[in-house]
Amino acid sequence: MIKKNVCFLISFIFIIVNLNFIQAKNLSEECDNKIEFRSELNEKSGEKEFINLENGIYKVPIKLMHAIEDKLSMGNVALNQTGELLVENGQAYLFISVNKIQIQNITAGLVNLYYLDEKNYISAEANDYSIQVDESLERRPSVFKIPIKKYSNDLEVLVDPKVEPMGDKPIKARLNVDLDKIKKIDLKESEIIEKFNTGIKKPVFNSDLAAKKIDKSFILEFRENTFDEDFNFYANKLTSYRAEEINKLFNPLDIVEIYKLETLGDLEEIPYGREDIQSLRKNILPKGIVNIGIPVKSIKPEDNPNIYQIKDGTKVNLNYSIKDGCFFIESDSLGEFVVVKEEKIDNSNKSKIGDFKKNETKKKSSKSMPIKKIKKRSEFKNENSSSKKIPINTSSKINNVQEKVSSIDKVAFRNINNQETRENGLVIFLIAVLVIFINVISIIILSRNYKIILEEFQENNRLRARKK
Repeated sequence: MIKKNVCFLISFIFIIVNLNFIQAKNLSEECDNKIEFRSELNEKSGEKEFINLENGIYKVPIKLMHAIEDKLSMGNVALNQTGELLVENGQAYLFISVNKIQIQNITAGLVNLYYLDEKNYISAEANDYSIQVDESLERRPSVFKIPIKKYSNDLEVLVDPKVEPMGDKPIKARLNVDLDKIKKIDLKESEIIEKFNTGIKKPVFNSDLAAKKIDKSFILEFRENTFDEDFNFYANKLTSYRAEEINKLFNPLDIVEIYKLETLGDLEEIPYGREDIQSLRKNILPKGIVNIGIPVKSIKPEDNPNIYQIKDGTKVNLNYSIKDGCFFIESDSLGEFVVVKEEKIDNSNKSKIGDFKKNETKKKSSKSMPIKKIKKRSEFKNENSSSKKIPINTSSKINNVQEKVSSIDKVAFRNINNQETRENGLVIFLIAVLVIFINVISIIILSRNYKIILEEFQENNRLRARKK
């Protein structure tokens, strides 16, 4: 019976695997068809030499589109829907204007905009640093300048809003330029180009001054001569395998919040298709003590938490103060920081838990004890008599007892077999349900990540085309 069930289970798994293979193959073919369709679309409206326009300034409708799908990007609400095109001696430059944007009750603005030039994304020129998104003195630009070398309605770009819901990685998008509705204007009618030329310049970094930077409500305060060059402050909650490694340093019952804080340089160029963009940035280290503010989240000050910095695989306890909704600590370096609400178990509870486990073990062992067979006796000793053995004619009684014992043994053996059969059937059923569940989830994940898979196919296709 067990062999038949195992064979059935193996056959069932084989069928499910084949179905998944067929599903993946169909999805791959669909992706290929989409890529071919996209390639045909690019060929029809593809890049060619820039249209012959006379020198001057032009207004042109623009919008920010999703990188793959034919829909508006989330960042389009921050984009002024009219751009200005400057043409000078065969060279064309597109000027765009951006504003603040609200994402999940968080104020954001573009830090950088990258445009695709041959095989790399290049940082666009920026000016008019008038956008303020937090309490720091830093401002973000409101105008960007992009050189236009080819005539195309879609320009591949990376937008970097540097906001928590979007993460720190620049986001792919398309800047749609409606060149069919282009309109020439006078210089005095220009607003965006005028703002680019006369707007607030980016402040020059001065290492002799103390300053403060804020990212996602995390605060970094530093004294003069702490940094030799300008940098961007990044603060993120760790949830990767690295967080699992750090969790091992603490009690399993502890509540922990793990953060990674970094001071990184700007990026002027990003290779096309590069994923680990943050690793390209220069790590700029402080030369002295910095003051770090970690915002209070799920762990409150009344929980009396401890704050640690992870250095060389060990945890270092830090003193802290509480101010303006933050835990403030001092350190001579950045890196990984942990806020911990430690749960302590007293010895009495531990002994109770131990006794409970022992009792449970005894119960399980008593339940699993085999049935002892009754020993046969043909003679009985008379305690009132002397040492003589007195035979008793009890053969019929003994036979009855033996029959009862054998019947009990048969029933017990049959019950054990039935129980084992039920347990085997239950195990096989649970395994089958688990296999079905895993495969259903895999199919759902494949279907939901269809767009991502398509995007990866497209990127690889474009990358191969560019390399050729």
